[in-house]
Amino acid sequence: MARLIPVIQGMRRAIRRALRSVKAVMLSGIVCLAGRSYVWRRFCHFARIFGAVQVLRTLGAHVGDRCRIAWDIRIQNAPKGNCERLRIGDHVYIGPQCLFDLAAAVHVGDDVTLSARVAIVTHADVGDRPLQEVFARREGAVVVSRGAWIGVNATILHGVTVGACSVVGAMSLVRRDVPEGGVVAGVPARFLKWVKNVEQSRDKGEAGASGKESS
Repeated sequence: MARLIPVIQGMRRAIRRALRSVKAVMLSGIVCLAGRSYVWRRFCHFARIFGAVQVLRTLGAHVGDRCRIAWDIRIQNAPKGNCERLRIGDHVYIGPQCLFDLAAAVHVGDDVTLSARVAIVTHADVGDRPLQEVFARREGAVVVSRGAWIGVNATILHGVTVGACSVVGAMSLVRRDVPEGGVVAGVPARFLKWVKNVEQSRDKGEAGASGKESS
């Protein structure tokens, strides 16, 4: 019996791969017949059937390996359903009801965690309204670097880069760059402290650089 376990596990993996291939072909067929816009407008419906990762890839987004993405995320400002401005690295977790504004590029690095209801907003525009004369449109790409952790209900505004292995507290509003290994929180988000291991690595790197300069 013990000898059969690896065989059974291998068969399960093969079946899962085959099912993923079949779903990918089916979804591609729907896109060819109905267009990307049709699938994008019904993203949650198709994501529940085919998985958010597969739907995003079909819509042109780059999604790495071993990613877990909730089916009910929101994608806004994807022209004609084109999600090429969204790039997601490997081993990324994206929780329920996260919002991605693709008016500009959004880059999510490897090993990032986006908790539930995180909003990434790449532009600010009041639209064709009287206040447009006072508040001009602003936009900019958002980068969430490798290993960062964004807490529940946090909002990251246009042009912000969140540094590697940094932490953004829940309910925070991030309007400025977050340094590598930094912990920020609040409205607006303010620096609180360094992540301990990252701080130690930084100190060692600076010490090494100083030693090389003095030698």
